[in-house]
Amino acid sequence: MYSITLQDAPADLPELARADAEHRFRRTLERALGGPEQVLAAYKAWTTAEDTAEDEMAAEDVALAKRWIATVGRARGDAFQAMGETEAWFEVRIGRVEAPGYRQRLGDTRQEQPSNHRSKTMAISPTKIREQINDSNVAILGFVRKNYEQIYG
Repeated sequence: MYSITLQDAPADLPELARADAEHRFRRTLERALGGPEQVLAAYKAWTTAEDTAEDEMAAEDVALAKRWIATVGRARGDAFQAMGETEAWFEVRIGRVEAPGYRQRLGDTRQEQPSNHRSKTMAISPTKIREQINDSNVAILGFVRKNYEQIYG
């Protein structure tokens, strides 16, 4: 389904601390969004929002993308609580899952590619999170202002 890996961590970070940070990040995402399937749905909404104007998306997808942004910020904070300030970031890798032997059953004789060949990667850098939260807040304020003016003239 998806994997999470800590990137650009301090060189002296023990493997156990790295695994703990990755676990905390995943746990916060899944708890806040409702489970692994909802993490995937929110991630997909966010990636769609990156390339699509907000007025071209369904309201539910816009809300889900904004929820992803907020949840990622919270998950990053939870993951790094024991490490303090760092420029490390998490890579979320989404991959298509195929049953073993799937290609052979279809008569495809090509060599199977490594699993990361069919993956899409998202880098969650601290700067990008701040920019997206800021953009999201600006969009929300614009929406509120527009509706306020329509209602109250």
